Amino acid sequence: MGPYLTGLGLSNAAVVATGAGALFTSNCLKVVSYWSIGFLTWPMVWLSLLASPLLYLGSWLGWRLNAYLPSRWFALALIAISAAGSLKLLLG
Repeated sequence: MGPYLTGLGLSNAAVVATGAGALFTSNCLKVVSYWSIGFLTWPMVWLSLLASPLLYLGSWLGWRLNAYLPSRWFALALIAISAAGSLKLLLG
């Protein structure tokens, strides 16, 4: 989704915010689904809560990096990550 949004001419912050919103929505739906089939347990919930400070630290560091990263480098990084993921899927 990132390369597509970058191609639309959105700013780095808009691309990151749109991706974060999509992931948030998707993950909320997963939590409900996993809980309903019994895959999600209370120990997993507590471990997730314990790991949440790392999530905030990573978000803050990414926000700081995004403020200094030129749009061209951001677009190239998204393309490189997409290409690497595609190759991994193709090669198995």
